[in-house]
Amino acid sequence: MDEKKQMRAKTLVARDRIPASERTHRSREACHALERHFAALKPGATVAVYASMRSEVDLEAFVEAAFARGWRVCFPCMVQDEERDARASDAEAAEGSLGATQARGAGAASAGATGARAAGAESAEGASSGEVMEAAGARAAGAGATGEAASGHGSPRMEFYLVERERLDHAREAFLSKPLRCLPCAALSQQGYEAVTPAELDGVVVPLVAFDDAGHRLGYGGGNYDRLLARVRPDIAIVGIAFEEQRVPSVPTEPHDRALPRIVIA
Repeated sequence: MDEKKQMRAKTLVARDRIPASERTHRSREACHALERHFAALKPGATVAVYASMRSEVDLEAFVEAAFARGWRVCFPCMVQDEERDARASDAEAAEGSLGATQARGAGAASAGATGARAAGAESAEGASSGEVMEAAGARAAGAGATGEAASGHGSPRMEFYLVERERLDHAREAFLSKPLRCLPCAALSQQGYEAVTPAELDGVVVPLVAFDDAGHRLGYGGGNYDRLLARVRPDIAIVGIAFEEQRVPSVPTEPHDRALPRIVIA
């Protein structure tokens, strides 16, 4: 296990150990501090948040404050191009037909592996949205031997969608409460959710696993927020948020890593 994996495992255990009632209280306090960092934004500004799950800092109070201030609030969702899905289905059908004539035993083994993957997905339902999104990004990167995946247009990727206050319950059912689901690109727009480009964002709340005093952030491993932050305007407000238990002496960094300008500590 490399240094980053060890750090992720250790800090996630520490975060999970925070009692639920204490986590709720500290999350509210952190949300108030977060609101102050974004206070300069005018009504109509667009802020990217995340749907907190498991033991992440709960942003519910900040989301309510954002709506009250007239900000546009958007949440992330993993999406994938339908064209790739169709090609993948065709390829699977052809492969399945060939496999049926070649190796029924191997087919049974494959079915067992598929079942194991499904069980793994079920066990991850309790994971945070940030964890799942980064994990999905990592899977996409792992599959990225093809030029299509490398381009970012054929592999699962994180996109943001506006959610109005009165549609929060609908959004939870549509995508916020199912972070493992990778939806076709058109699925949310067909339900009335407007996609937001990085250039449209005026503020971003960044989830993280670990951080240090220099502002370096350790994410969940998929690089989704690294790619997002590389595409936003240079003048926007970017704030990470985490519990004190997630602070480490030093986060291992790569040349492309970007330190966060500020981190709210719950």
